[in-house]
Amino acid sequence: MPIGGVNGTQNFFIAIIKIVIVYCLASMIPGIFFYYMGTGTTIDSLVVLVPSAIFLFWIYARLAIRFPATAVENYLGTIDVFNLTKENGWRLLWIILIVAVPVLLLNILVSFGFDLVLDSLEIGESWVSEVIDGVLSEILGYISIACGITALSVSYKFLLEPDQAVQDGN
Repeated sequence: MPIGGVNGTQNFFIAIIKIVIVYCLASMIPGIFFYYMGTGTTIDSLVVLVPSAIFLFWIYARLAIRFPATAVENYLGTIDVFNLTKENGWRLLWIILIVAVPVLLLNILVSFGFDLVLDSLEIGESWVSEVIDGVLSEILGYISIACGITALSVSYKFLLEPDQAVQDGN
């Protein structure tokens, strides 16, 4: 059902643009801090960057619930998303990390293993090896996206109907 004369695909696209804009603006905060404070030591950088990264991923985890909501044509505004994910932001963050980290590690291992095999075959850094390495990396990236979408969809269902999700065993 269209909302405000805009169909579901356009709502989904608008939701993605809003999330990207908010995320980009929020990620500028550490850069602005370093610009005005000057460059410091590694410890100073970690004191700012680690909490900033955690905060940005927490915001992303909460806003990402918009994706499955919009996909089923239930367009949620930013305030609606934050109300729906109230007291669940950290859980959503952990869900995204639990999905992303194993695939990232697998990607690193496959890339490293592929490089070892190419080095043992004395193929080295040819364009063919770069293309194959890129294709493997993209395949694992798509697997990560599929896992993330699945995790977000299950989370959205649980947030929408927590009592029903518990009864279903999800």
